Amino acid sequence: MPDAVTLNITTDNNGTKPFTINVEDKKFINSVITVGDNYTITEEQAKKLQEIARRNGDFGILELCDLNSNEKINLAYINGYGEYYEIKLSKHGKYYQVTIKETGFFTKDPTLNTIKVDFGVRFGVFIDKNEILHGNEDLINSRDKKMTAEDRNINYDTTKFKAGDTINIPVEEVTIQNSPRGMWGRFLWQS
Repeated sequence: MPDAVTLNITTDNNGTKPFTINVEDKKFINSVITVGDNYTITEEQAKKLQEIARRNGDFGILELCDLNSNEKINLAYINGYGEYYEIKLSKHGKYYQVTIKETGFFTKDPTLNTIKVDFGVRFGVFIDKNEILHGNEDLINSRDKKMTAEDRNINYDTTKFKAGDTINIPVEEVTIQNSPRGMWGRFLWQS
Protein backbone atom coordinates (compact mmCIF):
# COMPACT_ATOMS: atom_id res chain seq x y z
CA MET A 1 0.00 0.00 0.00
CA PRO A 2 1.58 3.30 -1.01
CA ASP A 3 2.17 6.13 1.44
CA ALA A 4 1.22 9.74 0.72
CA VAL A 5 4.32 11.88 1.25
CA THR A 6 3.96 15.65 1.49
CA LEU A 7 6.89 17.83 0.46
CA ASN A 8 7.17 21.62 0.32
CA ILE A 9 7.70 23.29 -3.05
CA THR A 10 9.63 26.53 -2.69
CA THR A 11 7.88 29.53 -4.20
CA ASP A 12 9.24 32.79 -5.62
CA ASN A 13 8.36 34.80 -2.51
CA ASN A 14 10.50 32.59 -0.21
CA GLY A 15 7.42 30.65 0.86
CA THR A 16 6.37 27.09 0.27
CA LYS A 17 3.32 25.27 -0.96
CA PRO A 18 2.50 21.64 -0.20
CA PHE A 19 3.06 18.90 -2.77
CA THR A 20 1.84 15.36 -2.11
CA ILE A 21 2.93 12.25 -3.96
CA ASN A 22 2.08 8.60 -3.35
CA VAL A 23 5.15 6.41 -3.01
CA GLU A 24 5.72 2.71 -2.52
CA ASP A 25 8.79 3.51 -0.40
CA LYS A 26 10.03 6.93 0.75
CA LYS A 27 13.60 6.02 -0.25
CA PHE A 28 12.50 6.04 -3.89
CA ILE A 29 12.18 9.84 -3.73
CA ASN A 30 15.84 10.20 -2.71
CA SER A 31 16.94 8.03 -5.61
CA VAL A 32 15.37 10.55 -8.01
CA ILE A 33 15.90 13.99 -6.39
CA THR A 34 17.63 15.54 -3.41
CA VAL A 35 15.15 16.74 -0.82
CA GLY A 36 16.26 19.84 1.10
CA ASP A 37 15.70 20.98 4.67
CA ASN A 38 12.11 20.91 5.91
CA TYR A 39 11.26 18.55 3.03
CA THR A 40 11.64 21.32 0.44
CA ILE A 41 11.98 20.73 -3.27
CA THR A 42 11.81 22.93 -6.37
CA GLU A 43 8.95 23.08 -8.85
CA GLU A 44 11.18 21.27 -11.37
CA GLN A 45 11.86 18.46 -8.91
CA ALA A 46 8.12 18.08 -8.24
CA LYS A 47 7.46 17.79 -11.98
CA LYS A 48 10.26 15.23 -12.31
CA LEU A 49 8.75 13.11 -9.53
CA GLN A 50 5.32 13.27 -11.18
CA GLU A 51 6.73 12.32 -14.59
CA ILE A 52 8.60 9.35 -13.17
CA ALA A 53 5.58 8.21 -11.16
CA ARG A 54 3.56 8.10 -14.41
CA ARG A 55 6.13 6.12 -16.46
CA ASN A 56 4.22 2.87 -16.29
CA GLY A 57 0.81 4.39 -16.87
CA ASP A 58 -0.52 3.94 -13.37
CA PHE A 59 -2.15 6.53 -11.14
CA GLY A 60 0.99 8.50 -10.33
CA ILE A 61 2.34 6.26 -7.57
CA LEU A 62 6.14 6.30 -7.44
CA GLU A 63 7.11 2.61 -7.52
CA LEU A 64 10.30 0.62 -8.06
CA CYS A 65 9.19 -0.28 -11.58
CA ASP A 66 9.05 3.44 -12.43
CA LEU A 67 12.76 3.98 -11.74
CA ASN A 68 15.23 3.94 -14.61
CA SER A 69 18.53 2.07 -14.42
CA ASN A 70 20.52 4.98 -12.93
CA GLU A 71 17.81 5.70 -10.37
CA LYS A 72 17.94 2.03 -9.32
CA ILE A 73 21.70 2.38 -8.81
CA ASN A 74 21.07 5.44 -6.62
CA LEU A 75 18.48 3.46 -4.65
CA ALA A 76 20.95 0.60 -4.17
CA TYR A 77 23.55 2.97 -2.73
CA ILE A 78 20.92 4.59 -0.47
CA ASN A 79 20.13 1.08 0.83
CA GLY A 80 23.77 0.36 1.73
CA TYR A 81 24.90 -1.68 -1.29
CA GLY A 82 27.99 0.53 -1.63
CA GLU A 83 29.54 -1.19 1.37
CA TYR A 84 29.67 -4.53 -0.46
CA TYR A 85 29.41 -3.73 -4.18
CA GLU A 86 30.41 -1.21 -6.81
CA ILE A 87 27.57 -0.95 -9.31
CA LYS A 88 27.91 0.47 -12.82
CA LEU A 89 25.78 0.38 -15.91
CA SER A 90 27.34 -1.39 -18.90
CA LYS A 91 28.11 0.69 -21.99
CA HIS A 92 25.08 -0.61 -23.87
CA GLY A 93 22.83 -0.27 -20.79
CA LYS A 94 21.70 -3.92 -20.70
CA TYR A 95 23.56 -4.97 -17.56
CA TYR A 96 24.57 -3.78 -14.15
CA GLN A 97 28.23 -4.61 -13.78
CA VAL A 98 28.49 -5.46 -10.11
CA THR A 99 32.00 -5.63 -8.65
CA ILE A 100 32.50 -7.32 -5.30
CA LYS A 101 34.25 -5.08 -2.76
CA GLU A 102 36.72 -6.10 -0.08
CA THR A 103 34.84 -6.54 3.19
CA GLY A 104 35.72 -7.11 6.81
CA PHE A 105 37.34 -10.20 8.21
CA PHE A 106 34.07 -11.62 9.57
CA THR A 107 32.09 -11.07 6.36
CA LYS A 108 32.25 -14.10 4.12
CA ASP A 109 32.73 -13.73 0.38
CA PRO A 110 29.35 -13.74 -1.35
CA THR A 111 28.04 -16.75 -3.20
CA LEU A 112 25.96 -16.59 -6.36
CA ASN A 113 22.93 -17.15 -4.13
CA THR A 114 23.88 -14.13 -1.97
CA ILE A 115 24.06 -11.96 -5.09
CA LYS A 116 20.71 -13.31 -6.29
CA VAL A 117 19.08 -12.50 -2.94
CA ASP A 118 20.72 -9.07 -2.62
CA PHE A 119 19.61 -7.99 -6.08
CA GLY A 120 16.25 -9.79 -6.15
CA VAL A 121 17.23 -11.92 -9.14
CA ARG A 122 14.87 -14.81 -9.86
CA PHE A 123 15.87 -18.43 -10.40
CA GLY A 124 17.18 -19.23 -13.88
CA VAL A 125 18.58 -15.79 -14.76
CA PHE A 126 22.28 -16.64 -14.37
CA ILE A 127 22.14 -20.33 -15.25
CA ASP A 128 19.53 -21.99 -17.42
CA LYS A 129 19.77 -25.69 -18.29
CA ASN A 130 23.40 -25.67 -17.09
CA GLU A 131 24.25 -22.84 -19.49
CA ILE A 132 25.86 -19.79 -17.86
CA LEU A 133 24.32 -16.62 -19.26
CA HIS A 134 25.00 -12.88 -19.68
CA GLY A 135 28.75 -13.05 -20.24
CA ASN A 136 29.43 -14.59 -16.83
CA GLU A 137 30.81 -17.90 -18.16
CA ASP A 138 34.49 -17.24 -17.46
CA LEU A 139 33.83 -15.82 -13.99
CA ILE A 140 31.55 -18.57 -12.75
CA ASN A 141 33.62 -21.36 -14.32
CA SER A 142 36.87 -19.97 -12.86
CA ARG A 143 35.27 -19.84 -9.40
CA ASP A 144 33.94 -23.39 -9.76
CA LYS A 145 37.26 -25.07 -10.60
CA LYS A 146 37.18 -27.24 -7.50
CA MET A 147 33.63 -28.44 -8.15
CA THR A 148 33.18 -31.66 -10.03
CA ALA A 149 31.11 -31.54 -13.21
CA GLU A 150 28.33 -33.35 -11.36
CA ASP A 151 28.35 -30.81 -8.49
CA ARG A 152 28.38 -27.96 -10.97
CA ASN A 153 25.27 -29.32 -12.66
CA ILE A 154 23.49 -29.61 -9.32
CA ASN A 155 24.18 -26.29 -7.65
CA TYR A 156 25.85 -23.19 -9.03
CA ASP A 157 24.39 -21.14 -6.18
CA THR A 158 27.31 -22.13 -3.93
CA THR A 159 29.87 -20.53 -6.27
CA LYS A 160 31.90 -18.04 -4.21
CA PHE A 161 33.13 -14.70 -5.49
CA LYS A 162 36.13 -12.70 -4.33
CA ALA A 163 36.82 -8.99 -4.06
CA GLY A 164 37.39 -7.57 -7.54
CA ASP A 165 35.15 -10.08 -9.34
CA THR A 166 32.56 -8.45 -11.61
CA ILE A 167 29.30 -10.14 -12.54
CA ASN A 168 26.78 -8.94 -15.14
CA ILE A 169 23.17 -8.74 -13.98
CA PRO A 170 20.44 -7.89 -16.50
CA VAL A 171 18.95 -4.47 -15.64
CA GLU A 172 15.36 -5.64 -15.96
CA GLU A 173 15.95 -8.44 -13.41
CA VAL A 174 17.19 -6.25 -10.54
CA THR A 175 14.84 -5.48 -7.67
CA ILE A 176 16.17 -3.34 -4.83
CA GLN A 177 13.80 -3.85 -1.91
CA ASN A 178 16.00 -3.93 1.18
CA SER A 179 19.57 -3.65 2.30
CA PRO A 180 21.97 -6.36 1.11
CA ARG A 181 22.89 -9.28 3.35
CA GLY A 182 25.47 -7.71 5.61
CA MET A 183 28.10 -9.26 7.81
CA TRP A 184 25.62 -11.25 9.91
CA GLY A 185 23.58 -12.36 6.92
CA ARG A 186 26.61 -13.70 5.09
CA PHE A 187 28.07 -15.24 8.24
CA LEU A 188 24.87 -16.99 9.32
CA TRP A 189 23.50 -18.07 5.96
CA GLN A 190 26.74 -19.25 4.37
CA SER A 191 28.07 -21.40 7.19
